[in-house]
Amino acid sequence: MNCYLLIINTINFNIESQSGSFILNPNQKILLSMIDNNALSNNDIINPIIFEIEKAYPNPFNPEINFDINMISREYINIDIYNIQGNKIDNIFNGFLNKGNHTFNWNASNHATGLYIIKVAQENNVLTQKIMLMK
Repeated sequence: MNCYLLIINTINFNIESQSGSFILNPNQKILLSMIDNNALSNNDIINPIIFEIEKAYPNPFNPEINFDINMISREYINIDIYNIQGNKIDNIFNGFLNKGNHTFNWNASNHATGLYIIKVAQENNVLTQKIMLMK
Protein backbone atom coordinates (compact mmCIF):
# COMPACT_ATOMS: atom_id res chain seq x y z
CA MET A 1 0.00 0.00 0.00
CA ASN A 2 1.42 3.37 -1.02
CA CYS A 3 1.26 6.30 1.36
CA TYR A 4 0.91 9.83 -0.03
CA LEU A 5 1.43 13.18 1.61
CA LEU A 6 0.58 16.63 0.25
CA ILE A 7 2.79 19.32 1.72
CA ILE A 8 1.64 22.89 1.11
CA ASN A 9 3.49 26.09 1.88
CA THR A 10 3.74 29.56 0.38
CA ILE A 11 6.58 28.59 -1.96
CA ASN A 12 5.48 25.30 -3.52
CA PHE A 13 3.30 22.22 -3.34
CA ASN A 14 5.02 18.87 -2.93
CA ILE A 15 3.25 15.55 -3.43
CA GLU A 16 5.32 12.67 -2.07
CA SER A 17 4.98 8.90 -2.15
CA GLN A 18 7.21 5.91 -1.57
CA SER A 19 8.10 5.98 -5.26
CA GLY A 20 9.02 9.67 -5.55
CA SER A 21 7.65 13.20 -5.50
CA PHE A 22 6.92 16.19 -7.70
CA ILE A 23 6.58 19.93 -7.12
CA LEU A 24 3.86 22.27 -8.40
CA ASN A 25 3.97 26.04 -8.71
CA PRO A 26 1.95 27.91 -6.02
CA ASN A 27 -0.95 28.83 -8.36
CA GLN A 28 -0.94 25.62 -10.40
CA LYS A 29 -3.74 23.06 -10.18
CA ILE A 30 -3.23 19.43 -11.15
CA LEU A 31 -5.69 16.89 -12.46
CA LEU A 32 -4.92 13.58 -10.77
CA SER A 33 -5.63 10.39 -12.64
CA MET A 34 -5.38 8.23 -9.52
CA ILE A 35 -3.53 8.36 -6.22
CA ASP A 36 -5.27 5.63 -4.30
CA ASN A 37 -8.65 3.94 -4.66
CA ASN A 38 -9.61 5.24 -1.21
CA ALA A 39 -8.01 8.69 -1.36
CA LEU A 40 -8.85 10.39 -4.66
CA SER A 41 -10.70 9.21 -7.71
CA ASN A 42 -10.18 10.11 -11.35
CA ASN A 43 -10.59 13.80 -12.19
CA ASP A 44 -10.19 15.10 -8.63
CA ILE A 45 -8.50 18.49 -8.60
CA ILE A 46 -6.27 19.67 -5.79
CA ASN A 47 -6.88 23.37 -5.13
CA PRO A 48 -4.12 25.23 -3.35
CA ILE A 49 -4.91 26.23 0.23
CA ILE A 50 -4.73 30.01 0.47
CA PHE A 51 -5.91 30.57 4.05
CA GLU A 52 -6.15 28.85 7.41
CA ILE A 53 -8.54 29.43 10.29
CA GLU A 54 -6.81 29.14 13.64
CA LYS A 55 -8.55 27.65 16.68
CA ALA A 56 -11.16 30.06 18.08
CA TYR A 57 -10.56 31.26 21.65
CA PRO A 58 -11.92 31.03 24.23
CA ASN A 59 -14.11 28.10 23.29
CA PRO A 60 -16.63 27.68 24.92
CA PHE A 61 -17.21 31.44 25.15
CA ASN A 62 -19.53 34.05 26.68
CA PRO A 63 -20.34 36.39 24.97
CA GLU A 64 -17.30 37.14 22.75
CA ILE A 65 -15.00 34.84 20.78
CA ASN A 66 -11.86 35.58 18.77
CA PHE A 67 -10.34 33.71 15.85
CA ASP A 68 -7.44 34.29 13.51
CA ILE A 69 -7.32 33.88 9.74
CA ASN A 70 -3.87 33.34 8.24
CA MET A 71 -3.85 34.40 4.59
CA ILE A 72 -1.20 32.90 2.30
CA SER A 73 -1.92 35.56 -0.35
CA ARG A 74 -4.28 38.52 -0.86
CA GLU A 75 -7.75 37.10 -1.56
CA TYR A 76 -11.44 37.98 -1.36
CA ILE A 77 -13.08 36.07 1.50
CA ASN A 78 -16.39 35.93 3.34
CA ILE A 79 -16.76 35.08 7.03
CA ASP A 80 -20.21 34.10 8.32
CA ILE A 81 -21.65 32.62 11.51
CA TYR A 82 -24.29 29.87 11.26
CA ASN A 83 -26.49 28.29 13.92
CA ILE A 84 -26.72 24.52 14.27
CA GLN A 85 -29.83 24.46 12.04
CA GLY A 86 -27.70 25.85 9.19
CA ASN A 87 -29.18 29.35 9.22
CA LYS A 88 -26.79 32.24 8.60
CA ILE A 89 -27.13 34.55 11.58
CA ASP A 90 -24.27 37.01 11.15
CA ASN A 91 -21.66 38.23 8.67
CA ILE A 92 -18.30 39.03 10.24
CA PHE A 93 -16.36 40.10 7.14
CA ASN A 94 -16.80 40.29 3.38
CA GLY A 95 -13.91 41.68 1.35
CA PHE A 96 -10.23 41.41 0.50
CA LEU A 97 -7.65 40.35 3.08
CA ASN A 98 -3.95 40.86 2.53
CA LYS A 99 -1.33 38.19 3.14
CA GLY A 100 -0.69 37.66 6.85
CA ASN A 101 -2.54 37.01 10.10
CA HIS A 102 -5.88 38.75 10.80
CA THR A 103 -7.84 38.61 14.08
CA PHE A 104 -11.65 38.69 14.13
CA ASN A 105 -14.14 38.93 16.98
CA TRP A 106 -17.79 37.90 17.25
CA ASN A 107 -20.07 39.21 19.99
CA ALA A 108 -22.93 36.74 20.57
CA SER A 109 -24.64 38.63 23.41
CA ASN A 110 -27.91 38.70 21.42
CA HIS A 111 -27.87 34.95 20.72
CA ALA A 112 -28.93 31.90 22.73
CA THR A 113 -26.66 29.31 24.30
CA GLY A 114 -25.73 26.68 21.75
CA LEU A 115 -23.44 25.42 19.05
CA TYR A 116 -22.49 27.79 16.21
CA ILE A 117 -20.29 27.44 13.14
CA ILE A 118 -17.74 29.89 11.78
CA LYS A 119 -17.60 29.55 7.98
CA VAL A 120 -14.73 31.13 6.06
CA ALA A 121 -15.16 30.96 2.29
CA GLN A 122 -13.11 31.90 -0.72
CA GLU A 123 -13.89 31.12 -4.35
CA ASN A 124 -12.47 27.56 -4.27
CA ASN A 125 -12.05 26.90 -0.54
CA VAL A 126 -14.34 26.70 2.50
CA LEU A 127 -13.24 26.11 6.09
CA THR A 128 -15.51 25.76 9.11
CA GLN A 129 -15.05 25.62 12.85
CA LYS A 130 -17.54 24.76 15.62
CA ILE A 131 -17.85 27.12 18.56
CA MET A 132 -19.97 26.84 21.73
CA LEU A 133 -21.75 29.80 23.35
CA MET A 134 -22.48 29.13 27.03
CA LYS A 135 -24.41 31.73 29.00
